[in-house]
Amino acid sequence: MTSGTGEVASRSRANHLFSLRCSIHFVAIRSGLWLRIAVGFGWRWRRMRIFPLGKPLQATRGQLSDGVSCGWSWSGGGKQVLTGLGCQVGFKKLAEAKKSFPRRNQRHMKPSCLSPAKRFLPAVPLALVAVLLLCLAVGCGSSSSPAVSSPDRVVDAENPLQVTATVAMVADLVRNVGGERTEVNQLCGSGVDPHLYKVTRDDVLAMRSSDMVFYSGLMLEGKMADALVKEARKRPVIAVTENVPEELLLEPDDFAGHYDPHLWMDVSAWSQCVDVIADELCEFDPEGESIYRRNAESYKRQLSALHQYGQASLATIPKTSRLMVTSHDAFNYFGRAYGLEVTGVQGVSTESEAGLQWINQLVSMIVDRDVKAVFVESSVASDNVEALVEGARAKGHEVKIADKELFSDAMGAPGTYEGTYIGMLDHNITVVTRALGGQANQAGLNGQLQTKP
Repeated sequence: MTSGTGEVASRSRANHLFSLRCSIHFVAIRSGLWLRIAVGFGWRWRRMRIFPLGKPLQATRGQLSDGVSCGWSWSGGGKQVLTGLGCQVGFKKLAEAKKSFPRRNQRHMKPSCLSPAKRFLPAVPLALVAVLLLCLAVGCGSSSSPAVSSPDRVVDAENPLQVTATVAMVADLVRNVGGERTEVNQLCGSGVDPHLYKVTRDDVLAMRSSDMVFYSGLMLEGKMADALVKEARKRPVIAVTENVPEELLLEPDDFAGHYDPHLWMDVSAWSQCVDVIADELCEFDPEGESIYRRNAESYKRQLSALHQYGQASLATIPKTSRLMVTSHDAFNYFGRAYGLEVTGVQGVSTESEAGLQWINQLVSMIVDRDVKAVFVESSVASDNVEALVEGARAKGHEVKIADKELFSDAMGAPGTYEGTYIGMLDHNITVVTRALGGQANQAGLNGQLQTKP
């Protein structure tokens, strides 16, 4: 009996000590004491964002490597800190840590949804080890620290925020919201396929000289993941699609359990990314909030007009002609938004190969449904689409490739109307409508489209 009582008492003291450490740890973080201690060691933590490289590629706040969400918001700013670094600090190499990230997207998981035990207890052992490793790193003279905007920083037209964006569609959003207070550097140029793009040395240098980095997310920039993860330690790295409701995301069968990343093909869905950019710019540069909010509202009105133009124009395509065949499955959101049946020779990723059997099935579909036009894309080779045309001709059916290529993973040339997001979608809507037998002004919504093939 005595032994049993002693064992219980011992467990009680252990539990009490464990709880005491837990309380001190998290009270310190919530009160800001943790931040003051960290600053004293030369580490400045404004926030930290970790990328789950599973489903989908998103920047999320307060997400542990083991999938436990334990961020804590404080003092009205809505900021969150990572309360346990675990594998990311030193338990595992970065490549191993990425494998342990959760497969499911947890960006909607809020700390308030979890009980205190579920929220905090799994993080304590990792957090204590993280503190020890952090102190050792500082003691060894580490000079890398997360970047934080300086309160003395002056942001204006002469001294704009330096922003890097991975793809043109994201870069254009930032330019429209940021205006003269931002200078945007774009990694993927015109006609470049972001599915296959790997960052160069110049890209790394550009991100390192930036105040912020914006990327699309949903695994569009899959080969850039390592570079984005590394930059997230030093500056804000944000997926513009991070707040898009899951019910708006498509999950094709051939994309291995990931979401279709081509969200910008649905103008109404893509417009939700405007607020993400505005919120992030306002947080980093509070002095410019009124400008960012005004620019965001003005741009959303333009996007609303574009979406209405798409609905009205594409509705004029005859019911018997509403099949859209493209180089790859980048137009699923486009088809859903505007009532078209869409199929691609290649899958969602341009890395996928088009099999002979699938090409033969598409040829039969084109012949059986009397399809008059198929479409090539600016960032994808046209060989497979040309094979469809030849296959249909061999069966006695004439189908043509549309006079103008569509913009899917990249916009038009910089400095042109098609080199903007609105111009890109205006072009796609107009070309598809006219090629499939609908009615649309050849010069597009704003009369600015190039009318020559």
